[in-house]
Amino acid sequence: MEVFLETERLVLRRFTEDDVDNLVELDSDPEVMHFITGGRPTPREEIENDDLPAFLGYYERFAGYGFWAVEEKATGQFVDWFHFRPAKDSGPDEVELGYRLRRSAWGQGFATEGSRALIDKGFAELGVQRVVAFTMVVHVASRRVMEKAGLRYVRTFHQPWPDHIEGEEQGDVEYALTRSEWCDTGLMSGDEYVVDSPSVRTFIDGVRASIGAAASPEAACEAIRPRFAELLADPAWLPKEYCGSNPDSGMGGGIGQWLLFRAGDRSLSLFALVVPSGAQTPVHDHLAWGLVGLYRGTQDEEIYAEHDDGLELVESRTLAPGDFYALVPPRDDIHRVRTTSAEASVSIHLLTNDTGCIWRHSYDPESGERAPFRSGYVNVPCDDP
Repeated sequence: MEVFLETERLVLRRFTEDDVDNLVELDSDPEVMHFITGGRPTPREEIENDDLPAFLGYYERFAGYGFWAVEEKATGQFVDWFHFRPAKDSGPDEVELGYRLRRSAWGQGFATEGSRALIDKGFAELGVQRVVAFTMVVHVASRRVMEKAGLRYVRTFHQPWPDHIEGEEQGDVEYALTRSEWCDTGLMSGDEYVVDSPSVRTFIDGVRASIGAAASPEAACEAIRPRFAELLADPAWLPKEYCGSNPDSGMGGGIGQWLLFRAGDRSLSLFALVVPSGAQTPVHDHLAWGLVGLYRGTQDEEIYAEHDDGLELVESRTLAPGDFYALVPPRDDIHRVRTTSAEASVSIHLLTNDTGCIWRHSYDPESGERAPFRSGYVNVPCDDP
């Protein structure tokens, strides 16, 4: 198997002559073919003699471009294909994005995940300057994938179709993204989506929009609150592997700090903090503003204020799942949490720095003495030692 690209859940590889059955099965589903041929399946002979040879021919003619078979990592099953090929009647630096998924793969974010990975690779490694994609006006699901992948609506146009397709009279749409737009909007590959799912992508996009429109950190936190509450209330978005403890924790006590997302310029991070039952964090600061909320378990929290003569305990409170609060330093930035539930507590942090990798401070609650402190992440290294 010759792998072209991998994502969190997918492997994009070259097609081989052994993929005939995969393509026949894909194109035999009338729902898959609805917006392509009106539901008519592609004959096996056409796939064997025309389509698959054309796919294979791209690899000889174009370095880094072509049609890519997609397998789900968890199962090893063929789920769809993508094409990322030179656009028709355009220069070599403009490519066309396309995809076709098995019905069993619909609604899982695979099309968005693969599209974003191809776009990132094209702009970052292949010298692409513009990515385009086309679909029918009435194909709402495909248009949504393009939008979630970062492409923007360009135009509506009409072209003849060999098969009658319901809604064709409304025409087709073009979406596109340029390299400069990709760089300017934070879509560039420096962003790390460790948990790369539609829910996390949508959340981060909304957060960035709120920050960009806000006049102050306080206003940004207020605007983000509804999205953050939805994230805390969703029981399914955080994979189980990011809810474990860490024997080698930089915080001690088996506490695990799991990076979920961080911006390429390190101006924003989303992470999960897992505190085992009965364990507590050191008293520490964050040096960033943002939101912190409890996802699982229960906690006691102590909040401190720093004075010239030491620390003052200013508030103690209990936290249950769904509770969250804003951090806007210096107010409420120094705290300590202890898990009071029989299970480990999991809190979600959205903060405007690379919290696990910057040097912060831990404090002796009795003397108020500061010490340099870096917690690190369980799953991702810091840029410097």
